Amino acid sequence: MNRRSIVVIPAFNEETTVRSVVENCTKYCDVLVVNDGSTDDTSIAASLGGAIVLTNDENKGYEYSLNVAYKYAVKNKYDIMITMDADGQLPTEMLPPFLKAIEEGASVVIGNRMIKPRFSEKILAFLAKKFSSCNDPYCGMKGYCLDSLNRNEFSQYNSIGTSLALDYIEARLPCENIDIEIKSRIGESKFGGKLSSELKLFRSMAIGSFRLLKTWVNR
Repeated sequence: MNRRSIVVIPAFNEETTVRSVVENCTKYCDVLVVNDGSTDDTSIAASLGGAIVLTNDENKGYEYSLNVAYKYAVKNKYDIMITMDADGQLPTEMLPPFLKAIEEGASVVIGNRMIKPRFSEKILAFLAKKFSSCNDPYCGMKGYCLDSLNRNEFSQYNSIGTSLALDYIEARLPCENIDIEIKSRIGESKFGGKLSSELKLFRSMAIGSFRLLKTWVNR
């Protein structure tokens, strides 16, 4: 049975890439872009690509935008939600395998990047693989069967996109990992340089590590 599916894309100043990302995603399902207070034409580009666009009145961050998207998906009775980045690095052509995996029984599907660029990502990936069914918690491409958990929001803390997947893991719901290849980014990362990005990741990595270990101990 085909279920209603939506791709959600938080976007901040991604006018050069977001339209092509949206156009590629709309081949498979609906697309929602949460324009996170961009100062460029991200909103216009996303609309031209065929996306539903919601705009934050100012730049409020990745996690806030995911919460906005999650609430929209639940309110509008979507069955499947897939997160995607606006920078064009994640492979939109892999959406069909993600959707198929959920149609066939997975509650959460997580992209497994062959290369994890940051130290914090490598640590959490190592612990996740060792103590859970998830291989790459920080991957921005994840799919969720929304019926599997009764939730009202994506996250209650700044988890850099990991919290909801960890909720599924803690609930021992079926998880599938799908290998993906990351493409080269056009322009500079909005996440910051190496040191600043590691600092942003550290708190969520520490909380995520604790949650993984606690789940493993209590299994």
